[in-house]
Amino acid sequence: MNLKWYLGMGSFSLSLFSIFLNLLIFFPVFRLAFIAKKSSVYIIAFFNIISDLLQLFVTCFYLSASIMADRYVITGDRMNRLAVIFGWIFINAWYMEFISDHTIMSFMFVNPDNSYSYSNLMLVSYDIFCTTTSTLCYISVFFSIRNSYKEVSHVRSNQNNKANKDIKYLLQFVFISVFYIFTWVLFEILPHIVPAGQVEWFSVVPVLVTLNCSSNSVIYLCVNREVQKSIQFAWSRSKVSISKVSTNGANAQSSAAVDN
Repeated sequence: MNLKWYLGMGSFSLSLFSIFLNLLIFFPVFRLAFIAKKSSVYIIAFFNIISDLLQLFVTCFYLSASIMADRYVITGDRMNRLAVIFGWIFINAWYMEFISDHTIMSFMFVNPDNSYSYSNLMLVSYDIFCTTTSTLCYISVFFSIRNSYKEVSHVRSNQNNKANKDIKYLLQFVFISVFYIFTWVLFEILPHIVPAGQVEWFSVVPVLVTLNCSSNSVIYLCVNREVQKSIQFAWSRSKVSISKVSTNGANAQSSAAVDN
């Protein structure tokens, strides 16, 4: 077992745990978004969770497994169609040349002719646009919330509570965006600064991908009280159901004993 195997095992364990966390909040967020209709924030979060799970399944069961096995598991070859499909699932249909590669322990663009990668240019443009747009939107929303907070601070306490809740929602999305920015920036920078033959450094990217995909679940589990209450409610219902089943079983056994 060499360093590559341990890095693969670390990535596999981390991404598997992240899958568990995302599945843990999947149904509570769904209920808050589409049944209780608490806030449009939960609708965005729900689709983010789906996106995170797709990325995590590729990272965990394909990339990390390939790193540990030191070969392309499932696909058998870098250029296999199934490998490209996994890449398509991971990034999206627009970037068809993006694949997972165990030889660099990260993700890469397929470039068989050593020509300029326009897919990478599109990805960088897309990431810069998203980062800039989200930053400007977060700043705008923050000032909007602060101004509304000042206007109603002397009127109603429930309006103040709403403003505080909106700020918490905003901070949650900002925190999630930080991992996204670190991930794409390092993906672009590492190939230019990592010395030749030291591919282990590229394993930082899938780790950051996993952390980015975990940020939703970690934040909602640790900070968001509505999700916490929803999980506790589901847990309490399951315990009550088990208790009822046990009680009914015990009563049935007692009735049978009396009849005998």
